[in-house]
Amino acid sequence: MEDTRKGVKCVGYWKVYGDKEKAEKTFSSYKKCTEVYKKCLSGGRHLSQMIVNTTRNRCVAS
Repeated sequence: MEDTRKGVKCVGYWKVYGDKEKAEKTFSSYKKCTEVYKKCLSGGRHLSQMIVNTTRNRCVAS
């Protein structure tokens, strides 16, 4: 792409050229997830305790 701003509808974790509303919901989910992980980590939990298997929608480790 010659002009990287052409057609951009919004920018979050990446540039969005398509469905702005869907992208904004995804960005919001990522932000919330990041906040939860930071809170858990600062509270002493290990990352391995927070890993989620999205294929089965359950925790891998607790």
